[in-house]
Amino acid sequence: MISSDEYVRTRLPPQDVHEDPASLLQEALSHVLVYYYPLAGKLHRRSHDHNLELKCTPADGVPFVKATSECTLASLNYLEDIDEALYQLVPFDEAVMTSGGYNVFALQITLFACGGITLGTALSHSLCDGFGASQFFKALTEFAAKKTQPSIIPVWDRHCLTSNNFNLNGQVEEEQAPKLVDFVEACSTVATSPYTPTHDMVCEILNVTSQDITQLKKNISEEVTTLEILAATYGKQGV
Repeated sequence: MISSDEYVRTRLPPQDVHEDPASLLQEALSHVLVYYYPLAGKLHRRSHDHNLELKCTPADGVPFVKATSECTLASLNYLEDIDEALYQLVPFDEAVMTSGGYNVFALQITLFACGGITLGTALSHSLCDGFGASQFFKALTEFAAKKTQPSIIPVWDRHCLTSNNFNLNGQVEEEQAPKLVDFVEACSTVATSPYTPTHDMVCEILNVTSQDITQLKKNISEEVTTLEILAATYGKQGV
């Protein structure tokens, strides 16, 4: 499964701006992809081991959807409590799934009758996390503000990661890439912590059902998320 997130942001236009926001965003996107070119690639699974692989070719690009709406953001209560309609404001499946693979990033701008806009994105977690995504969107806004380069230049030197020296069998392979960390030495001993004794640590698999989570939440007077209740329950037990 390729995990992805979808986001929608709402914005009302300044009164003194008359530039087409779709054209402005599309131009900024073309500039930012020079630095973030992997986001224009496609993910697919290799036939021999089913691992994900990213392919980037000069012909690739990010699906850019421009949509219009005859209603105003005010008539939609600025997207409050309209969960079903929100799916119309993010890139549809045809823009993400293609015959050549899975587009890791897609962008949709929707123009409303009031002049307001929404930006909807679909972004795969297989390529970047939330921090990396926020860095990308910051760079996108910087180019939209007519800057010539992002304030933070991304680094894509993945060959420098020592983990690349491991093959599929967990054996170390000698490669030309410099080692940032000696994993053989680092993994030779159990990690230690001044707060958690490690001499009696064991590996356990906890099977937590949805019924268990419901019962745990009933013991809490205030509303909590599943992550919060699991962290509070099992964290105090040293798990």
